[in-house]
Amino acid sequence: LYLMIYRFCFFCFFTLLAIGLPTAAYAATISVTTADDSVATDGLCSLREAIDNANYNQPLHTDCTAGVPLPAMDTIVFSALGSPTIRLTNGELPVIVDALTVQGPATLDGLNQHRIISIDGWCGTPTALVPVIMNQMKLANGKAHNGAAIYAYDTVSLTVNDSQFTNNEALVDFSDARGGAIYVRDNVKLNVIGSSFAGNRAHEGGAISV
Repeated sequence: LYLMIYRFCFFCFFTLLAIGLPTAAYAATISVTTADDSVATDGLCSLREAIDNANYNQPLHTDCTAGVPLPAMDTIVFSALGSPTIRLTNGELPVIVDALTVQGPATLDGLNQHRIISIDGWCGTPTALVPVIMNQMKLANGKAHNGAAIYAYDTVSLTVNDSQFTNNEALVDFSDARGGAIYVRDNVKLNVIGSSFAGNRAHEGGAISV
């Protein structure tokens, strides 16, 4: 527990410093090379490992390229796999906490068991939101109390382009279940462009709750 807190505090300290500093226009491109939802030293980069490296801005998993700190915006790509379907057999993906573009096409399947992904902008500020962009993604079969596909909170700027949200369910048995596909709160700026929603369910906001 102490090691985890230290890692995140260390990361956040240098991220906050970087937000206000001029920097060269460079960032990392992290290529996902397996559709397996795994964490293993096997020479293949999974989406789970790619997000970890983008968050920590170091080669936490040596199978993947390391991320670059803010204000650089790393990009995760799936081009080595074509248009893969990644079945999240190991639960929700790691929480995104750094600037990131997730560039499809790719499908993320929550297997009707858990949320697909959360985004926490805790290293941002009210005037410097942490930017996250999702392009050409399909998020399907997520299940959670709120935001079954995406749950974003705490100073995030989330942009979703040309994406699909299908059959995601915030637990409708609860009267406060919100955002079948997307739920955002606490100073989150949300832009949804050219995207579709079908078969998503919630007590409030079957597609989106803000």
